[in-house]
Amino acid sequence: YAEAYNNMGTALRDLGRLDDDAAALAQAATIRPDYLEAYDNLAMLYAAQDRYDDALHILADALRRQPTHVPTLVAV
Repeated sequence: YAEAYNNMGTALRDLGRLDDDAAALAQAATIRPDYLEAYDNLAMLYAAQDRYDDALHILADALRRQPTHVPTLVAV
């Protein structure tokens, strides 16, 4: 189900519903903590909203879970 929440977040972002997007991505990460795509997407959303501290916190959490995850390393 994590992938479904991640995809829903992407669709909500496309509709301009950024708060709902963030909630869906956070739910994806909660359901499956090893699903780093959700973390990356949430961090990118926060960065787009100039919430850089929140974005870095999410990326750091993702890297604690999988330190060699290339997309997360690139995002940092």
